[in-house]
Amino acid sequence: MTKREKKQTFASDDYFYSANNALKSGDYETAVNDFSEVIKKYPNSIDSYYGRGEAYLKLKSWDNAYNDFVKAAEMHQFKGDKNEAISCYNKAISVDDKRINAFLGRGNLYLDSREYRAALVDYDKVLKIDKRNYAGYFGMGEVYFNQQRYSKAIDYFKDARSLDNSDPLIYQYLTISYMFESDDKNVRKSYDKFMELASDNQKVNFRQDSKYSRIEKIVQNH
Repeated sequence: MTKREKKQTFASDDYFYSANNALKSGDYETAVNDFSEVIKKYPNSIDSYYGRGEAYLKLKSWDNAYNDFVKAAEMHQFKGDKNEAISCYNKAISVDDKRINAFLGRGNLYLDSREYRAALVDYDKVLKIDKRNYAGYFGMGEVYFNQQRYSKAIDYFKDARSLDNSDPLIYQYLTISYMFESDDKNVRKSYDKFMELASDNQKVNFRQDSKYSRIEKIVQNH
């Protein structure tokens, strides 16, 4: 059927089945077109992004394939489907291992699931590709912070701060890390900067942290 005939008779489900059949039969241009029609009506169709990525891959349209696999991964990640998200990120990385998005997304998933060694590998890869990537330095800092390796965490949070000094979360992490390193002077400096930049909700959340009372004593003794 022509595109015009399909538009006159096809529902979205018809396009999806047609796209899958085209993908299986090797008609990759049709697969791309039909998956795109599904996505127009249902932008949250993860399977359509993944299927279109597969079709683009067969057509050697590397950028489009990469972007669709990353999009599918991000959507799975948003839904909390960790394994499916990692599978999609892996697919994107197999297409292009010189781009950041998939490594960063997968690293965040590993961090959230406390797979710290794997997270460090991915964040390190991000920083090898882009030495000025804020999220890469911040992620490395979070990993070391969660491992209670506060001196290392401080180094990476400071690197992140050198790229963007407007994020209050950096100063929250630095305040706590300096506290564990018994560096009261920098506890106070980081705390003051946090209070300057943070929203009311962020301040409330910080005050609810179990470590806040120790920080408050340091600040008040200044």
